[in-house]
Amino acid sequence: MEWFLPLELWGGRVVPLLTLRELVNLRSTSHAVGDAVTCDELLRIIDAEISCRSLNGLIDVNRCASLLGRFAYLLRCAWVLQRAEREWRLMGMFIQLAAIYGLTPRLPLVLSADWMAANLRTRAAFDRLPLAMAIYSTFGHHLTHHGHTLALQQSANGAYHIGNLSVRVVPLGALPAGHRYAGTYDRKDPVIRSDWLFPSFTSFLLRSLCRVWSCGAPHATLRTHIRRDNPGYLSLLAGEIDRDEGIVVDYCWDRGDLHGPMDEWRIVIVSGYRRGETIAAHLLVEWVAGAIELHTTERSAAGDTRLNVSMGRAVSVLRRFGLEHTINRGRVHVDV
Repeated sequence: MEWFLPLELWGGRVVPLLTLRELVNLRSTSHAVGDAVTCDELLRIIDAEISCRSLNGLIDVNRCASLLGRFAYLLRCAWVLQRAEREWRLMGMFIQLAAIYGLTPRLPLVLSADWMAANLRTRAAFDRLPLAMAIYSTFGHHLTHHGHTLALQQSANGAYHIGNLSVRVVPLGALPAGHRYAGTYDRKDPVIRSDWLFPSFTSFLLRSLCRVWSCGAPHATLRTHIRRDNPGYLSLLAGEIDRDEGIVVDYCWDRGDLHGPMDEWRIVIVSGYRRGETIAAHLLVEWVAGAIELHTTERSAAGDTRLNVSMGRAVSVLRRFGLEHTINRGRVHVDV
């Protein structure tokens, strides 16, 4: 059929209907119409993927027309962006929070042509990691904490590290029968050991962002104590929370023993992950201490509890558990 359609018709009508795999096959097998598969067509695909994954302004590609090996680079970028919708959406929220906490001086993070050429020569090179970890590796080297890179790097012992945090994947088979994290195990986003135990790599990232990599950023903390047997408190620690109210990050301290008791912890990120938000805030629920803490980048005078944005978001979450009044018992501590 290609012999009966002019090249302009291929480029204007047919090519935009093809999948990425079909475009690659067409370019590599047809000398007659392969020229219709251009970098502009790849950029169209990339822009569509960025938009549908809510990554506008957060992730981009190098659009320089004179970039050496431009077609191969854009092809890799398009392929990576198409691999995972859920993981990219979560990473987008993580990137927005990371920018608020000062881990990058500017957005969007541009997928590096040099990184792509060195680390993504084949699909197998990308697939050697669980998908969520592979996605993070494409941009993690753009993030720094106190001058140290947060790139995902492999250690000599087979583990990985990000900054000064060690990361190990816990295989599903290593979890005891009936383990809380076994029922929700996702090989694309697996259980992680990094001293603490995390149900997924993305939960490890978000907890590290809130509790480790945010250190040093100006913030206010409001802490309140509550009885651990309070039904609402127990529900807050384990209950469902809608994504439009907050991002739930569960993890536990099991003392390094998968068969031992687990002290449950939970973070609920209430602000900073939605588009346009400039204040990062999260609730920390500590079962051992019987406490709820609100941590926020919202500025407040010492002793002032008028953290309007953060308190508003936090109260909307606490209200569903009958705990909306407990947060007002706390006192604000301001770190500058």
